[in-house]
Amino acid sequence: MSRLIWVFMVAFFTIILTEAYWESGEAGHELGALGYLATSALSVLIYLPMLSWVARWLGLKIRTGSRALIITLAVIVLWCVGPIVLRYVLWDLLPWTRSTLFYFLLLLSPATIIIMAERVGEAHHYHLAHTFGVPAVVPICLNFALYGTVLYVFRRLCLTRADRYLGRLGAGHEAAAASGTGDGATGASPEGAGS
Repeated sequence: MSRLIWVFMVAFFTIILTEAYWESGEAGHELGALGYLATSALSVLIYLPMLSWVARWLGLKIRTGSRALIITLAVIVLWCVGPIVLRYVLWDLLPWTRSTLFYFLLLLSPATIIIMAERVGEAHHYHLAHTFGVPAVVPICLNFALYGTVLYVFRRLCLTRADRYLGRLGAGHEAAAASGTGDGATGASPEGAGS
């Protein structure tokens, strides 16, 4: 991970620990201070590297830096806001989507668990168990399993296909890299060099 990600992690963990300390004395918080701490820590540990690898992959696929930056920002904003907007549009247009099952569409946005972890202690409808119709741990685990998989996939794409995206491989080496047998000449794994 880059140094900038580490800087962000230190800042976020400072905020998370401070808020968990303050919330430890509050009664009625659905997750409790430890649950809030675990959910928020997993959000930082998974989301920051995931967004970094998605941005790297888009940067490798898109040739110009300014275009890659704009498209990356657009993808991240649409990814965070799109499922939430879609869920509430469906809620208004199609009454049969008002079941708790359709709330799981919200998990397609990385922002959902962050918003809900911050708001579960407030006295309104943002209780995870009530919203999703299952214990709070179920949507939290599904969320982090989904985004942990996304992190793994984009990291793997970047590490195994970087030479191809950058145009470093010749025609003979592309087949070897695509099959995962190494660089063709030495048999070295392309992922071993990047780890």
